[in-house]
Amino acid sequence: MKKKIIKLKKDTHEWSFPTIKNESPVGRSLHSATLIGSKMIVFGGWEGSTDSEDDISNGIIGDTENGKRQCSDNVYCLDLETWQWQEVILKGDIRPAGRAGHSAVGYGNRVLIFGGNSGKRSSPDSAFKCLDDLWMLEVGPPIPPSSLSQSKFRGKQSVRLEWKDDYPFGAG
Repeated sequence: MKKKIIKLKKDTHEWSFPTIKNESPVGRSLHSATLIGSKMIVFGGWEGSTDSEDDISNGIIGDTENGKRQCSDNVYCLDLETWQWQEVILKGDIRPAGRAGHSAVGYGNRVLIFGGNSGKRSSPDSAFKCLDDLWMLEVGPPIPPSSLSQSKFRGKQSVRLEWKDDYPFGAG
């Protein structure tokens, strides 16, 4: 089945298929999709499929050696103006573990990713490992501070940066 994006035109209430200019990511579930400006950032989730309910009950989910489902740490960006997908390549040794069922929220030009499950079990009878970490993915240049002040207290200098609260609901 060809991967598609289906768009609802708000003026006509009709569905349409925008032309996608490159390859879409593989299907996934329990991922996050966060809107930052005109870009949708997709992170993690289960990739692949299982053959049966026995695979799930026997803990084969997350078994990459047998080609079954696994928790992804992939990041994709869909530009909603050009309808182009782009895989975001994470660099370095420090990176979030693959996960599914996590929470994510947009904050300015950042995506905050919290928790989820790792898709790994200590034994076939155990529950998936729950994650308790918070990751921040910057998807644009840092927001410059609205003010900067310098002070000296007891011989030590400090710099104070403040950001104007431009976020809805006082989240900034």
